[in-house]
Amino acid sequence: MKKLTLLFVFNLIFVFGNHWGSTLQAQWIAQTPPSGTTSLYSVFAIDTNTVACAGAGRVIRSNDGGTTWTAPIQLGGVNLYTIHSGINTNWLSLSSNTGWMVKVTSTGGVNLSYGAIDSVMAVHFNTSSCATAVGLVGKIETTCDSGATWTVRSFTGLALNSVWYANTNIGVACGVFGSIKRTLDAGATWASVTCPVSQNLNAVTFADSATGYIVGNSGTFLKTIDGGATWTSMPLSITNNINGVYFVSPDTGFIVGAGGLIKRTVNGGVSWTSMSSGTTQILRSVHFTNSVTGWVCGDGAVLLKYCPTLAASGSITGSSTVCAGDTITYTAPLVAGASNYTWSTPTGWSGGSTTNTISLVAGYTSGNINFAANNSCGAGTPISLAVTVNSPPVPIITQSYSTLFSSASSGNQWYLNGSPIAGATASSYAFTSNGSYTVVVSANGCSSTSLPRVITNAGIENPNEANTDFTVYPNPAKDFIHVTLLSKQFTKLKLTDVLGNTMLESTINNAESNIDIRQFAKGIYFIQLLDDKNSIRTRKILVQ
Repeated sequence: MKKLTLLFVFNLIFVFGNHWGSTLQAQWIAQTPPSGTTSLYSVFAIDTNTVACAGAGRVIRSNDGGTTWTAPIQLGGVNLYTIHSGINTNWLSLSSNTGWMVKVTSTGGVNLSYGAIDSVMAVHFNTSSCATAVGLVGKIETTCDSGATWTVRSFTGLALNSVWYANTNIGVACGVFGSIKRTLDAGATWASVTCPVSQNLNAVTFADSATGYIVGNSGTFLKTIDGGATWTSMPLSITNNINGVYFVSPDTGFIVGAGGLIKRTVNGGVSWTSMSSGTTQILRSVHFTNSVTGWVCGDGAVLLKYCPTLAASGSITGSSTVCAGDTITYTAPLVAGASNYTWSTPTGWSGGSTTNTISLVAGYTSGNINFAANNSCGAGTPISLAVTVNSPPVPIITQSYSTLFSSASSGNQWYLNGSPIAGATASSYAFTSNGSYTVVVSANGCSSTSLPRVITNAGIENPNEANTDFTVYPNPAKDFIHVTLLSKQFTKLKLTDVLGNTMLESTINNAESNIDIRQFAKGIYFIQLLDDKNSIRTRKILVQ
């Protein structure tokens, strides 16, 4: 629970950085406090629905988990830097330099009093009615009647910003210039503890009787595993002032600070992951009632509620090897707390679902099928199933005169009007009948079918390819191609591939030429004849 440090308050430039160098999906949802709310310095929740915040001149509270907020308790300019509860019925809020003490019941009742308690920055209950308050000039006071009367226990001289009890008897307070105080007798006496840093310390918390944490300026982070007797500094690789800390277990905790900083650790502070707060305001305080219900508050009326991202577990069941066009059902495990589910598929697949089961029609692209559970925060961490599509690419039919060619070099079966043509399994087929031709290519137990090629002029030379200037035969060819000039004088002959690369080029000296094609790979080529004006005549040939 972070309180304002009155000495050496600096706004440091926010440096995005963490041990892993990653950012979690946004898990903090902005709340809307009552109109007129400005800075909020402390937040404490009694249970999942009941939460209160203290701040600049007011205390606000909600009884429905932040959906609605009561009209604020206003104190006319008095700043309340702390709020805490010893039992699940009310809060106690204290202020600095004014002596105001506010008791707020969970149902909305208010008791304002002005007593000896003053110059207070933090308060923490170690029993249902006993609490310790700390503040300026190192003042430490205790109460065991829920704040009706207070006993001054110590003046250390150095301002104390935070106090927290590890158990009923052991408590720790921290403050400016690395000041740490510890009690073993429920606050009756306090002793100084060696601090490994000299930075201002802003907040302390304990996850259990042994494990505690302190945060402070310039990225200070301290840990104890012996109930606060000794403290170890753990580097965070950031320079932000850290103002608030809370651990829901000895290993899992959160820190907040300048520049909208929120970080989370799951290994006791060894490494941290940044979380999106959606603000650059100074964040002051963080508190959780359980592992999935937490709050953060700060300057500029910033009030955030923790909304954890759901993580799918287990595995997706369904075929991981498919053929294009297959219909397959996939199922993923249900996720507790999910309102619906999101599926994503490789490009070209079709089908959708908002449940944990989906029926998909496979496309031609391999990839991952992803499944994620959703709640009010959005999509959670997904699980994936890698799927392989074995279907060969869709073949393309091209035509040269009375021959059809498949773009696939193997696995072909030609069809006429939907029926297979016996023996027509080569990459080309010389048609003799009109009709609709397709070719099916098979590989790895899957097949792909071309678009149809409709032939209406079987036995007739294609007039679009007719050319009376020269002839080329045989076509298709295997060893040699014979070119005969008929009516025009040409000066140059070129042989190119389908990409336009020149494979052969020669000067024409005779009306007839033989071209040796034995060194060329199988495929489609073009014969080009050029005259002295660079006019071109072209014929397509197939090398087998």
